[in-house]
Amino acid sequence: MKLIEITEELKSMLLFAGSGMAMGGVSSLVGTAVLALPVGIAALLGLKKGAEKLFLKESSWIMANGLMPYLTFWYMIWVLAINA
Repeated sequence: MKLIEITEELKSMLLFAGSGMAMGGVSSLVGTAVLALPVGIAALLGLKKGAEKLFLKESSWIMANGLMPYLTFWYMIWVLAINA
């Protein structure tokens, strides 16, 4: 049985998905969407800068492999935490 190949794309997606989950929980503590959205976007921009240095890739590659997992998990966790 062949194991899953760990590529840079997969590492980037896992990094951004995990960060999105963490920020969803933190944003739910902030409260309203008016405050949570800027907090989430600020964290995304900081994460992008760190990922550029970590993976030694340009920002378009980083955002192509990380933007949607981050936003999806951030929003999902935030909605679940606010409504729980």
